[in-house]
Amino acid sequence: MKTIGEILEKNNSPLAKLIKKNQDAQNLASVFQSMLDANLAKNCQFANLEGSVVNITVKNAAWATRIRYAIPDMLKNLRTQPEFRTITSVRYFVDRSIHAANPKKKKIAKLSSHNETLWQETLARLKKKAKKPSRLLP
Repeated sequence: MKTIGEILEKNNSPLAKLIKKNQDAQNLASVFQSMLDANLAKNCQFANLEGSVVNITVKNAAWATRIRYAIPDMLKNLRTQPEFRTITSVRYFVDRSIHAANPKKKKIAKLSSHNETLWQETLARLKKKAKKPSRLLP
């Protein structure tokens, strides 16, 4: 049986390749984030590099619009780095998982005591009607 160290020493093992790919992606992400101004860096993340296209995710549509107008400067700045020298375009996507992970809490409307009483009476009448057998016409 091989130890984890022995598996990782093999550069051609699937696990070693996966670890290397993850490290490369983290390195690219840190270089990308360091090239952005502070506001953009807080609101967008490097997703991946596909050939000569950098894919990024943004928090919402407003930041997508800001990114759209910042792309020319972003490309110019990124091309100064050896890792991004060959990029030709930037694609951006709104990250919908951010909204799914942090759902907004809805305010629950409170009824006045009078309206609550009326609501309860109406509900009781509806339940009472539902329990009565319906009469069939001959």
